[in-house]
Amino acid sequence: MTLSNKPFDDLSTKQTNHPTESPPAYTATAPLSPAPTTWRRRVTRPEAHHQPHPKPAPSVPPPAGMTVSTVEDPYAFLSSFDTIFNVLHAITPICTSHDDDGVDLYFLNHKSSNSDTVKTGKAASGYYSIRSAETVTNIFTTVSPRGGTPTGQRLHSILRPYLQLLERNKDGIDSVKPINIIVITDGAPSDDVESTVISAAKKLDTLDAPMHQVGVQFFQVGNELRWRFRGSAVRTLVRTSGLA
Repeated sequence: MTLSNKPFDDLSTKQTNHPTESPPAYTATAPLSPAPTTWRRRVTRPEAHHQPHPKPAPSVPPPAGMTVSTVEDPYAFLSSFDTIFNVLHAITPICTSHDDDGVDLYFLNHKSSNSDTVKTGKAASGYYSIRSAETVTNIFTTVSPRGGTPTGQRLHSILRPYLQLLERNKDGIDSVKPINIIVITDGAPSDDVESTVISAAKKLDTLDAPMHQVGVQFFQVGNELRWRFRGSAVRTLVRTSGLA
């Protein structure tokens, strides 16, 4: 699957102003392995290792395959259904407790009939302003898994309208809400994710955007060998973690 805006200022209070630091890693009922401590200034390279088999969602029949992304606060991509459903179900209330605008979800292959909202920098074909775990459940039960893992392509389709929004507001870029993209995947992408991220980073540098303007978090689940992000040290957009 695929990741919404507005990194969090402080976990103890709701966001009221644009933060100057990137959002912390999410902690929920699904255990996360320790995340790298550095988010900015460099791309984090995960060590290749195997993860244990994920457990299927206990409460709802897990859908067969999908991608999720959030455009306004936390972004999330999903390329597999089983444990990923549990993760989304757990982190959605956490995200919404710090952002009243909710979470936007995008699947890697499935496209909703919702149109884009160019003025707010959102890509089309997503599910917008999700504020409850129940809504996540309803979406998952209507989507069937299919296709490969075009993470780079989907990430590009989400970043493009947002970067265009920044371009239109380059003289007042601080007024544009930051975005945090969470990409949850069970395996290596089938296309070029690295070029997409590096291209976005260069665009942000050209616009002289704040370091916290865009964040991308990759969470690996399952037992497939974790893929490496080999990018050069262009502003730090990426953080990587594992999900047991």
